[in-house]
Amino acid sequence: MTYTRQGRIKGFVSRSDSTFSNQEVGTSIVELNSTKVEFTPTAFATAVIYDVTFSIAWSPDRKATFMSLRLQTSTDDSTWTDVDGCKAFCGDGYTQNDINWHLMSAAFTLSPWSGKRYLRLAARSRDSSSEFTWGRSYTISSGEGNGFAPQISVYSVEG
Repeated sequence: MTYTRQGRIKGFVSRSDSTFSNQEVGTSIVELNSTKVEFTPTAFATAVIYDVTFSIAWSPDRKATFMSLRLQTSTDDSTWTDVDGCKAFCGDGYTQNDINWHLMSAAFTLSPWSGKRYLRLAARSRDSSSEFTWGRSYTISSGEGNGFAPQISVYSVEG
């Protein structure tokens, strides 16, 4: 979905964490590092967009990389609920020696609400043979990087 008419995007919040560290993800649902954003939609919002660019990589195993991703919301930053219609399943299938690195983007569209809410991403692997590392980075010199912090934008759409 693209919004190009001037003045329709309001309340823009972005996040990129310079202290990010990557995170191994297994079969239990966990909060993904550096994805939490506090957001209040504008008074005339018709939608809220949570847009993220991120990386995942093959470690800790070398069989497959499958991520079950979901957007979660909370009013108190302690009790979290999956947002209906805001889930994605991505990755790659079984290979003899999976060493693939993935750079991906996702945009989730939510109905607006009144007041402040917290939004975050959570995920798990499909099974114990498809675990992955959130935010693992690879440098041009074929070495391990410091980590790729997710790039997040949240904003209201009006009109």
